[in-house]
Amino acid sequence: MIILQKIIDNKRESLNIPAEWLYRDLKNFGLDWELFPYQIEALKNIISVLYFLYKKEGADGLYGFYQEEGLSHEMEEILAIKEEDENFKFLSRYFSGSTRIPFQSFINRAAFWMATGSGKTLVMVKLLAILADLMNNKLIPQKDILILAPKDEILAQIKGHIDVFNKGAEIKIRLRNLKEWERIKNQQNLFNQSEINVFYYRADNIGDKDTIAKKKDGQRINYESIYNNGNWYLILDEAHKGEKETSKRQQYFMALTQNGFLFNFSATFTDELDIATTVFDYKLDTFLKEGYGKKLYIADSEFRHFNEQREKDFSDNEKKDIIAQTLIVFALAKTHFNKLKSIHKNLYHAPLLITLANSVNTEEADLKIFYELLAEIARGRFDFERTKRNLVEKLENEVGYLFGLGEIDERIIGEIRNLEKKDFFQSVFNTKNRGNIEVVKFKDNTRELAFKLAGASKYFMLIVASDIIRWEENVLQGYEFGRAIEESFFEDINKRNDINILLGSRIFFEGWDTNRPNVINFINIGVSEDAKKFVLQSIGRGIRIEPILNQRKRFEYLDKVSFSTSDIEKIAKENKLLESLYIFATNKEVVKSILEGLEKQTNPEWIKIRGVKKNEEINEAELPIFIPVFKDGGLNDKPFWIGKNEYQELSEFARKSGPKILLLKNGIKLRTFKKISEENSFKIDERRRRRTTENILFIADNYFNETIQKLDGLKVLDGEISHYQEVKTNLGKEEVEKLEKDILKIVKPRLSEKEIDRMFDEGKINKDEYKKLVKDIADSGNLDILRSYLDFEILEEHYYSPILFRKDTGHFQHIIKTESEIYFLSHLKEYLAQENNKLKSGEWWYFSKIDEAVDKIGIPYFDEDKGEYRSFFPDFVFWLKKNGKYYLIFVDPKGVEFTSNSASKIDGFNDFLEDYSKLKDKKFEKINLFYFNAEQPQADVKEEYRKYWTDDFNEIFADTVSDLFFSDVISDDSIAEHQKYTEYLPVLTLEAAATAFGKEQQVEPLCWKKNKAGKGLNNDYFIAKVIGKSMEPTIEDGDYCIFRFERGGSRNGLVVLVESRLVSDPETFQKFTVKRYKSEKEHLGDDQWRHKKIILSPDNKEFKDIVLENVAGDDFRVVAEFVEVLVRE
Repeated sequence: MIILQKIIDNKRESLNIPAEWLYRDLKNFGLDWELFPYQIEALKNIISVLYFLYKKEGADGLYGFYQEEGLSHEMEEILAIKEEDENFKFLSRYFSGSTRIPFQSFINRAAFWMATGSGKTLVMVKLLAILADLMNNKLIPQKDILILAPKDEILAQIKGHIDVFNKGAEIKIRLRNLKEWERIKNQQNLFNQSEINVFYYRADNIGDKDTIAKKKDGQRINYESIYNNGNWYLILDEAHKGEKETSKRQQYFMALTQNGFLFNFSATFTDELDIATTVFDYKLDTFLKEGYGKKLYIADSEFRHFNEQREKDFSDNEKKDIIAQTLIVFALAKTHFNKLKSIHKNLYHAPLLITLANSVNTEEADLKIFYELLAEIARGRFDFERTKRNLVEKLENEVGYLFGLGEIDERIIGEIRNLEKKDFFQSVFNTKNRGNIEVVKFKDNTRELAFKLAGASKYFMLIVASDIIRWEENVLQGYEFGRAIEESFFEDINKRNDINILLGSRIFFEGWDTNRPNVINFINIGVSEDAKKFVLQSIGRGIRIEPILNQRKRFEYLDKVSFSTSDIEKIAKENKLLESLYIFATNKEVVKSILEGLEKQTNPEWIKIRGVKKNEEINEAELPIFIPVFKDGGLNDKPFWIGKNEYQELSEFARKSGPKILLLKNGIKLRTFKKISEENSFKIDERRRRRTTENILFIADNYFNETIQKLDGLKVLDGEISHYQEVKTNLGKEEVEKLEKDILKIVKPRLSEKEIDRMFDEGKINKDEYKKLVKDIADSGNLDILRSYLDFEILEEHYYSPILFRKDTGHFQHIIKTESEIYFLSHLKEYLAQENNKLKSGEWWYFSKIDEAVDKIGIPYFDEDKGEYRSFFPDFVFWLKKNGKYYLIFVDPKGVEFTSNSASKIDGFNDFLEDYSKLKDKKFEKINLFYFNAEQPQADVKEEYRKYWTDDFNEIFADTVSDLFFSDVISDDSIAEHQKYTEYLPVLTLEAAATAFGKEQQVEPLCWKKNKAGKGLNNDYFIAKVIGKSMEPTIEDGDYCIFRFERGGSRNGLVVLVESRLVSDPETFQKFTVKRYKSEKEHLGDDQWRHKKIILSPDNKEFKDIVLENVAGDDFRVVAEFVEVLVRE
C-alpha cells in the first residue's frame, strides 16, 4: 500500500510550504532541455517530504501523517524489523529496539516508482541541485551525497545527464569517485554556493569486510569505511534488485542513511517498505495512459500461459511467417508516415523495424531463418497474401493495446488486407523492384554492415554488432558484397530515413536515445534474467515518442493551435501506427516472458506461498473421486443454432455468392459450404440478438471445421486440481515468510482441550507435554499478519486447506477474489450449520474450487461470441455419495445477467450429459450444473436455461428427483411399464410438452409422480410446473398442475396450454402460455371455417388479454387443457 504519496496529496496544500523551499527553476534542465510535468511533480513531492521532515513536522509529525493515511497497526508490524528477521542483528547496531525496530526508525526515506523510459535520471540529477540549494540555504542538514547504480552503463548515463545539466545551471554538480571520498572530505569543503561534490559508485561493489576478503579485485568498498555516522543523502538507482546478496546490501544502505535520507528510484519495487514510502507513483501503465509514449501491442499474447511441457513452440515456417508479418506492419507504418509528411514536413519520426537478439552469434539458427527469409522476400518468393491473412487474423483475435489503451483501428486491419505488393516493396526495400540483396562493409568499422537491393540507390537495413564482419563467412552466404563505405550509418540513424530495418544486440541499445521504433522483433532473445531486463530496456526506449519537435506526448495530448482543424483531422486519421509499438517474438516462451515482465512494471514480483495443503483425508482412488476426461472427436456434425431470419439471409447469401466466392473471397472451407445447403445442419430457433451474415459465416465455418472434444470417459482425480500449489503474492519476501508461518499455525493438526485434559488425566502425557500442547492451541489463534491481508476458511470437506480469499485484492494470485464466489462460500457455511442439511445424510462429500488458469477440469463448449471451441470451468465442483450412489455437481456463482455465452456453456454441458448417457460404465447417478444466485435471469430467458439458476442448497444437493418435487416420485429409470399412466403420471416441462405435442416426439419425463387425484388416467395426462402470476388465484406462481393433452371439442372458457409463433407470454416471453381460452369463428362455406379472433385471458386482471386475429390453422395449437393444481405435501 502506497502511503507517502497519499500524505503529499492530502497535506501539501494545507501546510503552505514557504517559497524559499521551492527550487527556483524546476522546469529547465541545462540550456536546451525541459522536464515534463510529471517529473516536476515528482520533485515537488520530494521537496514536500523534506519540508515535513526537517522543518515543519519532524519525524514524529511525519509518522503521525502515515498513521492518518493508512498505516495500521497490522501494517506497522509488517514494516517493522523483528528479532527473528535475518537482518535484525545487523540493523540493531544502528537503530534502537531490543526485540523490534519500528517503522518510524526508517521514516527518512522515499521511493520514486517510475516507468522505464520515463526519465528517472533527469529527476535524480535535478534532485542533486535541489539538495544543494536547500543545504546552501540551511533549510536541511548539510550531508554528503552519494549516487549508487547497479551497472557502469547507468553510471555513464548519469554522468552524461549531469554534463548536460551543468551547461546551464547556476550550481555545478561535480562527480567524484567514492574511493576519493575520505581524501576530498579531509582536504576541502564539499559544499559552496556555486558547486557541489557528489560521489558515485557501483551499488554491487559495496560490501563488508567478509565480502571484500572474498573478492580481491580492488573494486569492493567496505561500507564501514564510508559510514560517515550515517550522514549520507543516498540516491539509489535500481539498486534494490537481486537475491540474497542485494538484500544484504540493503542493510548497508540503511546504515549509511541512519541520520541522512534514502532516495530510491526504480521501475519495479517489491519490498513493502519501498511501496509504503513511495513518494511518486508513475509506473508504466500510468506513464502511457497520460500520453507519454507509444501504445503497446504484444502480438500472440494468447501465449501468456504457454507451457513448454504441454505445448509446442513455433515451427520454422511459423517463425518465418512472424518475421514476414513484422515487415507488413512496418510497411503500413511507412505508408502512413509518408502521408503525414504531406500534411506537415516536421511531423513524427521515420518508422523503424528493430530486430533484436540477445547475442549475435554466427551459429544462431533463428538469425539464419531471418536472413534466409529476407532474401526470399527480396526476390518476391513468399506468399504475400497468406501472410496478410494470418496477420489480420492475429490482430482481429487480439485487438487490444496493453494497459487498456484502446483497440487497433479497424481501418488499419482493412489497409493490411488491401496492401499491394509493390507498395510493400517500396516501403521496406526503398524500391518497387525485386532483386538480390547487396551487403556493404564500412572502412575501419567492424561493427556495421549495410544492405540494399542490387541496383537500388538507397540502403534499407543496417546491422550493428561486435565483429560483424565474421558473418560474411557463415550467415551471409549467398549475399552479394559491394564497395566499402567511409562513415558510420548508426551514428546518424535518427536522421537516416532510408534505413528501415536495424538489427543487432544490446551492444547498440544501451544508452541509445531514439523515437523511431514502431516494430520490435525479438529473435530467440531467451528468458534469462539478463534477457528479461534487456527486453524491458528495449521496450522502454522503443515507446518514446515525439510527434512534434520537443513535444514528447501522443498527438491527442498536445496543444494543436498551430494546426488547422482540417489538418488535425487528417493527422488523427494517419498517426495510429506511428503512435504504436508492435512487439513480436519468434518463441512462445519469450512472448510469455515479455508479458510477465511488463506486468512487473505495474506490479511487484510474484512470490509463491507455501503451506496450503491438500486434504489428507481425501484418497481419490479409494473413495473414489471421478472427473470427466475428453478426447478429440472429429469434426462437428451437430446442428448449428441459428435464428430463422439469420438462416434465410445466410442461405440467400450463399445462393447468390456461389461456391467460388465463398471459398476464395470469404475463405470458408468446402465442408461449410456443403453444410449450408443442408437444412438439417442447422437448428433454427429465435435468437436473442441478430448477427451479420459475414459474422455467422465466420462462426459457422469454425463450428463445422474445428475438432470437437467428446467425452472419453471418467478417471480418478490425479493432480488435475493444483492451483492451491500456485498461490502467489507480491507483498515481498519477508511478508511471505510471515504468511507461511501463519498458515502453518491454522492448518497444523491439533488436539482439542478436552482430548489434552483426558490424556493428562489418564497419564498418557506428562506435565511438560501437557503445557506444550496447551500452548500449541493458544499459538494457533495468534496470527501475525494473515488477517491483515486475507480471509480464510477451513472446511473439512474441501480439497485443500485453508481456503484463502479476499475481495478484489491485487496482492494475491490463485485465491478466491470474486464477490459472487465469496458469497457462495459464506452461504454454504451457513447451510452446513443447519441440522437438516442434505449433505449430512450421505456417506461422504467433498468439494473444491476450480481455477481455470491452472486446473484441468473443464467442460467443452462452442463459444458463439468468439466463434471457437473453449472449455467452461465452473467455479466449484462437488462429489457426493448417498445411499451407495455417486453424484457430481458443478456450481458456478454468477450474476443474473444472461448472455449468449451463458447459453453456450449450458448447451456444452447438455452435450456432455448426452455423451455421458451413452457410456457403458456410468459412475454417477446424476450430474448437475447450477448457476448460484438469489435472483433469476431476465424474463426473456427460456425455461430450459432459467432452471439452472438457484440459490437453494436443498435443490443443489438433492440426492434424487424426489427432493425437487414431491415425496412420492420415482425416476424414469426406476418405474415399471405397468405403473406408467396407471399409478403414476409423468412430470414434464411446459416447453417440452408444447414442443413435442403433435410432432410424434418422445419426451423424457423429469420423473413420475404417484396419482392421488382419483381420476381415470391414460397417456393424455401429464404434470407440469407453471411459472408466472398471470393466472392467479387459479394457478399460483410455481404450482405443479395436471394437464390433459388436447382431445378436441369446445374449449371456450377453459384454461389451456397453447403454442403459437404469434404468442409472446408477458412473463416468460416464450411462444407458449397458459391462459383462459375464448374463440370467435368465421364460417367460410363447405364446412370450412377459421378463427376470426382468439382471446387468451389471464385470471389476474393486472395482466392484459392476448388477442390474435385471422389466425391460420398452422399458426396456433391448443396443446393441453388444465385439470387441477397439485397440492405439495
